[in-house]
Amino acid sequence: MSCGTRTVLDETHQFSNNCWKRFEPTEFTIPAVNPDNAYRISLTLRYDTTKLTTKELPMVIKFFADSNERQTIMPDFQLRDQKGKLLGKTVGQYCTVSDTIDHYRKFSHAAPY
Repeated sequence: MSCGTRTVLDETHQFSNNCWKRFEPTEFTIPAVNPDNAYRISLTLRYDTTKLTTKELPMVIKFFADSNERQTIMPDFQLRDQKGKLLGKTVGQYCTVSDTIDHYRKFSHAAPY
């Protein structure tokens, strides 16, 4: 989401057999950005609570631009609070949780990432 224009970019990926292949990257496209703006990057995850039981999910997120610009962040996506209670909305064994993984991401030039 762009802090200046409040534009929400929404891209969904569904995994076969509800299984995320952790060593295969999942790609999302951010259209051309304005280098004068800072961006808040959030992620929503729907998962099976019987299969993913950890409190957090470590991630490696890489931003690439055609100009060979590379940026990497390594957030921990929070699934449960400190007491182990699920964060997000639960329906049956599935939980949908959102987390802001970067509150202030700046890009060096206008380009798709």
